[in-house]
Amino acid sequence: MDRNSLIGFVLIAAILGLYTWYTLPSPEEQARIQRTQDSLAAIAIEQQALEAERALAADTQARATRPAGEGTSTIAAADTVTDPASAMIADSLRRAALLQKFGPFAAAAEGPDEQVTIENERLQVSFSTKGAKPSVIRLKEYRTYHQTPLFLADPDSGQYEFRFFAGNADLSTAQLHFTPEMIGDDAVRFVASAGAPGRELAITYRLDTATYFMHVAAEFAGLEAEVHPRSLFFRWEISGLSKEKHQPAELQTSSVYYKYFNDKRDYLSESDEDDKKLQGRTNRVAF
Repeated sequence: MDRNSLIGFVLIAAILGLYTWYTLPSPEEQARIQRTQDSLAAIAIEQQALEAERALAADTQARATRPAGEGTSTIAAADTVTDPASAMIADSLRRAALLQKFGPFAAAAEGPDEQVTIENERLQVSFSTKGAKPSVIRLKEYRTYHQTPLFLADPDSGQYEFRFFAGNADLSTAQLHFTPEMIGDDAVRFVASAGAPGRELAITYRLDTATYFMHVAAEFAGLEAEVHPRSLFFRWEISGLSKEKHQPAELQTSSVYYKYFNDKRDYLSESDEDDKKLQGRTNRVAF
């Protein structure tokens, strides 16, 4: 092999190496590809669980419609043997799908949706155990123009959630079921289990004793390795209800304000559409 051929092979190898390095996905792209693959795997597992449940239902229906006669007892005995195995497979696939989707909070992915109420002389607030979210907020000292109870918002409107990452799982409290723990009449603590004692997400609501404020605290316990505090995002969207006879006048006297620590209040527009993205930690946001 002459010198020119050797140089040519070296250049070709260098070009191939540089091209391979240049076309490698970035860490962000690799994470996105992994999330896509995880999602596809979860869908496949859920589909397998659904097919197993359908097969079990079809088998149960076939046994129910099978005519009585010779050989029935033998077939029934065989079904009795296979049914628990089918049910176990379906349950295992379902649990695997929940674990894939909810990570450490798979145990909180299922549960009842119940109402829990706290109140004092000023406020009455009801919460749903699914999502640990306020559903009904009533001012007890006031009534509307039509002398009906004064509710601050439509309970079926908007979105209320704490969003966070637990490992590779993108989770929202709106998807989780919480266990309520009453702390007197004016406070409640909602707990979503993360699969083991001491591992949980707790959201505590407490009505203020001197004002109309409700204090909220969200805390993760035993999840330092899976959940980073900076990934936590809070979102609350609601639709207000009309309370006065003349709606334009009501709009002019309603307002939304926000306040940063060691700063004065600032307001959104009371006559035009307005929005504001708050940067950093605020002292309070109120209506």
